[in-house]
Amino acid sequence: VCAVGLGLGAMRVEAIRLPLMDFLVGEKEGYTQVQLPSLEENAAFCGEAQDYLPTWVPAGFQLESVTEDSRFLQAVYGDGGGGRLFLTATPSSGSSVMLDRQGTVVTQRDIGTRGAFLAKRGSDDRLVVLMFDNSYAYTLTGYLEEADAVAIMESIPGPG
Repeated sequence: VCAVGLGLGAMRVEAIRLPLMDFLVGEKEGYTQVQLPSLEENAAFCGEAQDYLPTWVPAGFQLESVTEDSRFLQAVYGDGGGGRLFLTATPSSGSSVMLDRQGTVVTQRDIGTRGAFLAKRGSDDRLVVLMFDNSYAYTLTGYLEEADAVAIMESIPGPG
């Protein structure tokens, strides 16, 4: 009886998960999946928060807040007029990131010595940049020109 109950429960969860996946991702194959390396020795950040923040942001933007713990750092930059840039840094952990391609152009390129994916949404020009190396992954989200986004990401020094 327990095995039947668990089996039905698993089918019910799967029946809920698939439509939810369609809603969050769009078409089942309409996304780019980036698998990050799993490095056990890279379980946390190895420096101060400023080691993971850009040294350049577009004129008018200032750092508003930094939230961090051993596995996650998020910085918010504001331009004083409601514009925001969100930057997240995480140690590589074997996780994967999915970039939705529905209504979005996703391109792959290098930014300095790091790999990157840029996803620009056609409806409103929102840009998401996922940049990664063998130690850390960085995500920048905002409404900005690609050249400015690349310049921001290039200015992230990483731990020394």
